[in-house]
Amino acid sequence: MLEPPALDLSGLPYCSLLLTGLLACAIKPPAGVVGQDGWSVTYTPERICALKGSTVDMSCTYSYPTDNIVQKTVWFILDLNNEGEPEELSLNNWRVEYLGNTNHDCSFRITGVTESDSATYRFRFLTNTEGGKYTGQPGVTLTVTGLQVSVYPVTVTERQWVTLTCGTTCNLTGSPVFIWYKNRKVINNEIQMQHSFILTSTDDTALYSCAMKGSVRAEINSDTVTEGQWVTLTCRTTCTHLRYRNSLQWYKNGQLQSETKRYLQFTVNSGSAGRYSCGVWYGSKYLLSPAVTLKVTYFGIDAHSNPVRDKWNISLTCKIFYTHLTNRNTFTWYRNGQYLSYSNQELKFTTSSEAASRYSCADGYNHLLSTAVTLSVN
Repeated sequence: MLEPPALDLSGLPYCSLLLTGLLACAIKPPAGVVGQDGWSVTYTPERICALKGSTVDMSCTYSYPTDNIVQKTVWFILDLNNEGEPEELSLNNWRVEYLGNTNHDCSFRITGVTESDSATYRFRFLTNTEGGKYTGQPGVTLTVTGLQVSVYPVTVTERQWVTLTCGTTCNLTGSPVFIWYKNRKVINNEIQMQHSFILTSTDDTALYSCAMKGSVRAEINSDTVTEGQWVTLTCRTTCTHLRYRNSLQWYKNGQLQSETKRYLQFTVNSGSAGRYSCGVWYGSKYLLSPAVTLKVTYFGIDAHSNPVRDKWNISLTCKIFYTHLTNRNTFTWYRNGQYLSYSNQELKFTTSSEAASRYSCADGYNHLLSTAVTLSVN
């Protein structure tokens, strides 16, 4: 099977409890729309709720008079503000796949769904006869959501029952299998939507999370790091059998990376910031995790000095770089740990001699302190 190309995940939000899976849910029973004179499109079901990162199949059949030959099939997103011809979903995007044919099957697949895919989808086909075009209504309404853990009661004491619930904003059909984690370790034999236990001691106060069997997620040991630090990202999946041994793939900002191992490790620089996700082949479907965001910070001081007769002009520039905070362009300067001034990014002064001093700066808005530099003028 061909590897999927790079994809754009820039709009992908991340939450550690929003996990992917194969399971989708039907909110309404199957329904169809029958047109006049043998023209019809039937969607089964008309409403789908799917987990982030999952693969969604929209089952669809259509019919038309026997003297017509289908020449074009189109899936599009309903836009109530557009009164013209609908814009066809691009099949050049590897996430979108038409599974049907030009006879009676109009099934459609979207891989790695995100919240931005939530919309109403309709099928339209054109034939070789005059006026031979038909759009099936009402379409398929897709809602993309994630798993959420709730706890009852919110505040507990020792020897009290606690119930954790793993759920979504819609009711899943079928027989979903859940997996519970305590501090990222699987709680054995716990596969129900709810996990209940008696809080026996403070040892039970931990980080609990849930996943659905057949899902994949990306984890990061620290989401905010400074330049030069070592970072590890881990791709975890509940799939017991993967189709290919090297089926795992990493993405950064939607671009396919060369690493195919479970762990993605590297030394951080300013270009390392971004959104990382991983994907695996599971049977004939591709599971894509929600993205995790790596935020990078750098604090340092550039020092420059120029001799002018018997004096020195000193210029210190506060270099603060981060990918996730607001910069108000206000800086605080310190000498030997003592407050010096509250001014701009650049600190300038003239001196005839300067005993060894350590200068540091801080971002005046986010209160982040740089490493210090030692300055000595003879």
